[in-house]
Amino acid sequence: MPKVWIETFGCQMNEWDSQAMLGTLVSLGWEPSSSPDEADLLILNTCSVRRKPEEKALSELGYLLKLKEIKPHILIGVAGCMAQRMGGELLKRFPALDFVIGTGQVQNIASVIDEARYRKVVATEIDGCVSTLPTFRSKPFKAYLPIIFGCNNFCSYCIVPFVRGRERSRPLKEILDEAKKLVEEGVIEITLLGQNVNAYGKDLNEGYTFSDLLYALGELPIKRIKFTTSHPKDFSPQLIEAIASIPQVCHWIHLPIQSGDDKILKLMNRGYTIAQYKQLVERIRERIPDVSLTTDVMVGFPGEGEEEFSNTLKTFEEIQFDQAYMFAYSPRPGTAAERLPGQVEQAEKLRRLKELVSLQNEISRRKNLAQLDRTLEVLVEDEDPKGKGYLVGKSRENKTVIFPGKKELIGKLVWVKPKEAFLWGFKGEIVDEEGKG
Repeated sequence: MPKVWIETFGCQMNEWDSQAMLGTLVSLGWEPSSSPDEADLLILNTCSVRRKPEEKALSELGYLLKLKEIKPHILIGVAGCMAQRMGGELLKRFPALDFVIGTGQVQNIASVIDEARYRKVVATEIDGCVSTLPTFRSKPFKAYLPIIFGCNNFCSYCIVPFVRGRERSRPLKEILDEAKKLVEEGVIEITLLGQNVNAYGKDLNEGYTFSDLLYALGELPIKRIKFTTSHPKDFSPQLIEAIASIPQVCHWIHLPIQSGDDKILKLMNRGYTIAQYKQLVERIRERIPDVSLTTDVMVGFPGEGEEEFSNTLKTFEEIQFDQAYMFAYSPRPGTAAERLPGQVEQAEKLRRLKELVSLQNEISRRKNLAQLDRTLEVLVEDEDPKGKGYLVGKSRENKTVIFPGKKELIGKLVWVKPKEAFLWGFKGEIVDEEGKG
């Protein structure tokens, strides 16, 4: 059997794209390979949200192309957002590359590979929605389920609308049918995906909202429902109520703030103020007291001075996020922010990032320490690679939990009592292996 190896960079949507490409190929007789050295087909599924993941992917591509010098028969392709952004430029830069497949062509991976055996291929058209595809998942009890593709927001720093296209929602029935199938396959946790899940249904004109979708999924025998990512300007009171009232929906909300300063938010074209964001957080925490709130933020955006950065620090101290993904602003080709005045020096970006990371790490530790009196429902995901006899999993609040246990519990829900709190989560002990509390 021919073997395929895929390396994935970037977000959960990219992970699903890789699972779908791999699932399609496996259904056609390909075998997954754990190493590029043993594979006949090599695919890099790339990310363009910042410069660093692109540079990392290009470096990896250089290594893979050296393998082709030794084994000329192998096919090498670049997929994902960088492939969508650069297109044929990649083939000019790397003549030994066989194909480039963009974000809207995942469903056509088999035909792209067939054509690439005879000629160079660039497939970057974005055609509607990707419908149900077979997926190959390393953890059969967890699944991603994309509900909307693309984005209409055009934040000034973001390349996603250019590489993922405009918003395209999948029909509600199609999503429900796929969810039913996943449950029948033994999936315990489904994560709904979209660049902006809150915008689900707006383009369909069928009257369905994201809240309606959650209520419909709540009628199925799914044990856990998660979703990412949400845009603050589209987070409705109805959605807060749905999260609070549907038992299967986990109490974890990823709500990117991007900056803690109104001037910078306006330059970013985010569509809300800090006051509005704080009001939303208050409403969420009032209705869902045990919610885990995580966010994305960048420092060093064009026009950000000491005052604006200080406002971000102040905002983080006031909101007290459970966790944050923090980055230095990276200019992306073709975006409005690339042309803005007031670009910040890299050294200053890194200084600010270090200060913000230090603040958020202390907040995360403190918040986790405050939860040692709780008992957490944990989906056991794997053996802990750092501790023999230990397992690792995620709570309903998306916190990492490590505890002693037998590997037979992998893929099951257990209740764990935290004993120690850390920046990344908890260490604890199982109090109930049946998940009854």
